[in-house]
Amino acid sequence: MKFSLGMVLALCLAGLQFLAVSIVVFSSYLTSEKVLLAHARDLLSDVGTNTIEHSKGFLTPARGAVELATRLAENQVIASDDPELLEKLLFQQLQISPQFAGVFYGDEDGNFVYVMRSDGPGPFRSKIIRRDGTGRETDLIWRDDSHRIVEASTDPGDTYDPRTRLWYQEAREKLGSIWTEPYIFFTSQKPGITAASPVFDGNGAVQGVVGVDIGIDAISDFLSHLQIGENGTALILNRNGDVIAYPNQDLLRAQNPDGTFRFANIEEIDDPVAQAAFGNLSRQGT
Repeated sequence: MKFSLGMVLALCLAGLQFLAVSIVVFSSYLTSEKVLLAHARDLLSDVGTNTIEHSKGFLTPARGAVELATRLAENQVIASDDPELLEKLLFQQLQISPQFAGVFYGDEDGNFVYVMRSDGPGPFRSKIIRRDGTGRETDLIWRDDSHRIVEASTDPGDTYDPRTRLWYQEAREKLGSIWTEPYIFFTSQKPGITAASPVFDGNGAVQGVVGVDIGIDAISDFLSHLQIGENGTALILNRNGDVIAYPNQDLLRAQNPDGTFRFANIEEIDDPVAQAAFGNLSRQGT
């Protein structure tokens, strides 16, 4: 079969056109891919920065409140050995700081005053542990917004000792303000973080530790309102792979065999994308 010169030229021209179109399409694909990847990186960077700044602003007031309560106790503006007076001060601190889950003070003898938010029978609940040489007494008091008692009871079976808690031991050991690692709160069984600071007596000895609990469920609520594309999700991880904040708060807790709770690990979260992106953190132990 013979090809005329015109047919050969037509075939060559078609081939050149196909090659040119292929180069243009491939080049456009690479350019578009780079633009999309750059846009995705910018979006992730903006979301990360926004989340970090929101978290900082959310946590910063706790340190100020702890330092204030510490100075008041050390300068005898309040008497740390007067639980009723101390409870009232902590109640006022909690009222003006909506991000605080609870404010407390524990001393070297195991006495403890704790004011926390409550689901009922009153919006605030106080726990006061008094110790003497013969035993202990634990009072539970629910109050309304005006500090009036709604309900009160005693808990003879309570075994809580502030001196055994990590926030107390770390603040006492470091002799300065500390932040704990995120953990599940003893009373509410909700995830949170604690800022604590030691209180010194006139001789420079530690007489107790004052602290503030901050529930981090509000950070998860903030993450749930972030718009990251159609299917994007923001989350906050600890260095060990535990998920600290996640839009679906129900997935944050995992139950231990003894019935207590802990943070769920990234590999336990029902989110394939998050597992694919960050699941190697827990396996690497970083």
